[in-house]
Amino acid sequence: MISITYQKLLPLFAKIGSKPFDYVHQVYVPNNSSSHVDFAAIDSHDGALKVHSLLEIKWSDVEKEFPESEVTACGSLFRLTGASHQPWIPVLVLSKSHLQIGVAFAFVGGRWAYSEIFKLDKRADFSVSDEGDVLSNLRFALFFCQSAEYHRESKDLCDTKHLVDRNGRILLEDAALLGNRVIVGVDERRKRKILKFYACKADAEKALAVEKLAPGYAPGVAELAEGCADDGMYAVLDDFHESRQVTYRHLIDLTRKVENLWKAGWVQGDLRLPNVIFGPGDVTTIIDWEWAGLVGNTMFPSNVRKNSFGPDAISRILPGELIPANFDLSRRFAKST
Repeated sequence: MISITYQKLLPLFAKIGSKPFDYVHQVYVPNNSSSHVDFAAIDSHDGALKVHSLLEIKWSDVEKEFPESEVTACGSLFRLTGASHQPWIPVLVLSKSHLQIGVAFAFVGGRWAYSEIFKLDKRADFSVSDEGDVLSNLRFALFFCQSAEYHRESKDLCDTKHLVDRNGRILLEDAALLGNRVIVGVDERRKRKILKFYACKADAEKALAVEKLAPGYAPGVAELAEGCADDGMYAVLDDFHESRQVTYRHLIDLTRKVENLWKAGWVQGDLRLPNVIFGPGDVTTIIDWEWAGLVGNTMFPSNVRKNSFGPDAISRILPGELIPANFDLSRRFAKST
């Protein structure tokens, strides 16, 4: 019903700006997830389809399926409308009880990163008999169209890939996607940095605190990078160290550090090749400590991906359960991604 209402509502705002927009939509049914409808504001006056704003309408408020996790639900619209050739685009999300506004930024390999700007969570369904709810949805639809006009007029102003925090401080210049939730670039002094995103402030603070409790294992001086809201995404900014060719002495050093960690009653929990830096002087550094903690008090995330580990570890990984005391000692470096 919400989607049908928006299909009728959006054309009323089509003439905003110098040229009217067309609006296309698709029904998207991902695997093991709730269905939703994607809308795109289209400008076809120059002979080529160009998308200037995206809107996703969901049946329910499922946080992990919103764009802050990954901007993939609108993928076919991105391809259809040529959005993949643009550096950024407004993305709006609406459910029965929630709405949010943000911007998706294109990086490398066809991947997108999302930054939330505004969020309203009623924690109760919108009602057609509530004047405030009706006005909120009207303004939301209007803003979707206005954001498309703004994008059409200023999309080419963003010619550099910079990331800033909520206070406007530049965190990274020349940013590029390194992996899932991980971005690399340089700071204002041209020093190589790495930025890893977390779902919320608490997760980022935990990862940062664990790194500081494990001196000698995590490189650089890590710091918290604030998101747009306390309940939105946060990140940890740290120095970036590239691995060198692995030597036999590297493996000896890594074995010693893992054994010392085990003797101290700690478990790292995510000890894979991407989380080990093989540095100069045959010295290794273990990174990515967000799962780490004391043995008997540290659990696997409920959404852990078993196929990221080697075959020796898969049978021992139980989502949401305690990480075994000797889990880091398993031979499971078979996969590096």
